[in-house]
Amino acid sequence: MRYVDVPPRNIRKRRLLILVPVVLLFIFLYIVGYRATALRREVNKFGDSTNAIAGQSNFLGKQFRAALKTKSKSKFLNESLNNIVDQALGLSQRAEAIQPPQNLKLAHSFFSVSMKLRHQGLEKYSRAVIASLSTIEPTNKDASIKGALEDISLSDVAYSYFLQETRRYLSSNNLKISLKKSAFLSASTIKSVTVVKEEKPAEKKAQLKEKEKDKESADVYIEDVATSPLRIGYNSENDVRVLPDTDEVDVRIEVGNKGKADEEDVGVEVYLYNKGKFVAKKSAVLDSVEAGGTNKISIKNFKVKSEGLNTFKIKAGPLVSEKNIDDNNYTYKFVLESQDSNSESQ
Repeated sequence: MRYVDVPPRNIRKRRLLILVPVVLLFIFLYIVGYRATALRREVNKFGDSTNAIAGQSNFLGKQFRAALKTKSKSKFLNESLNNIVDQALGLSQRAEAIQPPQNLKLAHSFFSVSMKLRHQGLEKYSRAVIASLSTIEPTNKDASIKGALEDISLSDVAYSYFLQETRRYLSSNNLKISLKKSAFLSASTIKSVTVVKEEKPAEKKAQLKEKEKDKESADVYIEDVATSPLRIGYNSENDVRVLPDTDEVDVRIEVGNKGKADEEDVGVEVYLYNKGKFVAKKSAVLDSVEAGGTNKISIKNFKVKSEGLNTFKIKAGPLVSEKNIDDNNYTYKFVLESQDSNSESQ
């Protein structure tokens, strides 16, 4: 029997012929996977940016709707509207500055237009309200307000196009992210604001005046503040609470209403400081607080530091017509302490 010796050179060639396709396949899969991961990161970043702006815009919408309900023509109304306009301008600039993925540029343009229209509409409305306090004719005022609110309403249409375009792209690429809904004004709200009121009989006028007095007595305050996790100690000398060592702290705020009328859309803001330096700010809105009653709201997931004194500075309201704001603020100081060190100290 004859044995054929295979030269070593042929063996190396065969091995190369096997290894080269494997290496090329690995490189191809790596490139495809890297591109898919990079795309997913870009889309997630885009979604996080737009959701953050939409959430703050929703909060401004609640503040604006609350301002629409007030009949006060004092400086408090003007200051409130000016503050809303300034914040809307900031959101519009942030929306325009977002760098979207290549295939989401159209969706981003709808989003940017939506925020611009909201700012422009709010600015027009603010000017119309200021003009109404001067010698401008009522009909001119109504037309200006109607035009401003129509601009804001168009922003909701642009935002709906942003959602449709983004969801279409996500569906075609098998991507999933959560998109926040955002609507500033409804058609019924616009109609109720722009309609010209007829003169009321004397009795109804008296009732309206009484309601306005109730609104002028608006007075919300902070009744209580608690945290999760619950405190495990308290130093009465320096008013500092002791919380178990943790990475995140939730804050529950109880807001009361001393006024004679129920209040809606009461804003609550919480600022976190560590060693006197600003760390984070979060806000929320209470749907309603009944006259003479209280309501609670939780603002969650504050990232806290284990070293040094932490401080929550909390503000409820103030409402547009509120005059007594001394009890609208609350300071909650705390330190973190591990359970082991706490048990030893006890």
